[in-house]
Amino acid sequence: STHDGLPRLSDEDWDALADRVSASPLLRPGWFSAWWRSFGRGQLEILTAGRPDGLSAVLPVVHRYGALGSASNWHSPHYGLLREDPGDSRRLLDELFSRSSPQLSFGFLGSDKPDTDELKAAAEAARYNVLVRSLERSPTVEIDGEWDDYERSLSGNLRRDLGRCQRRLGELGRVWIDVHQNVDGLEQAFALERSGWKGRAGTAIASHPRTARFYTEIASWAAERGLLRLVFLRLDQRAVAFHFALE
Repeated sequence: STHDGLPRLSDEDWDALADRVSASPLLRPGWFSAWWRSFGRGQLEILTAGRPDGLSAVLPVVHRYGALGSASNWHSPHYGLLREDPGDSRRLLDELFSRSSPQLSFGFLGSDKPDTDELKAAAEAARYNVLVRSLERSPTVEIDGEWDDYERSLSGNLRRDLGRCQRRLGELGRVWIDVHQNVDGLEQAFALERSGWKGRAGTAIASHPRTARFYTEIASWAAERGLLRLVFLRLDQRAVAFHFALE
């Protein structure tokens, strides 16, 4: 089945599916609602597959200029299929590729996610020419065991540089980490991000109304669900660095 926009599909059913498969917040209805209100252009369609006991697969897609693509952009760390098993996504993808759209473009899929391979296989089965390219390579750090063991695995130069920076900052006041799980620190966070090179380059969240709206909505939605983490590095009470995270 298909739905013309988010209000036609129950958030409760979508969230229940996401809960059953322990899905990322980035594949939940609250994320796509905020994204569409801030960045959406064209027509939003939500493709779904179901069973007698409820929803089993979801994929939001966008129709624009005769092409069909993903509901994602550079503010989407990940986009993809939400489904319980490959059989559910197969039915949904068969519907998607049976429409003979002249062009389909899906961005910000995870290279190590099974849904990426499923999309590629379905496109090839429908006799599309498939091009896969890397948009970005995100750094990750694997941390196993105790923190001290991980720290000892770092290079000696890096450990000395970190120690020297922390000592120099500590000479100016108390250095500490402050984590907010509500939106109280959001205005301060946006102002801090804009005060540095991002503000000068015009890439800070607060530099563009649509971007500011998106992260404000995401913060409120995530805070209501206990997912929000606004992480500040403080010197005494002054914020000197900030990280916006969902956990």
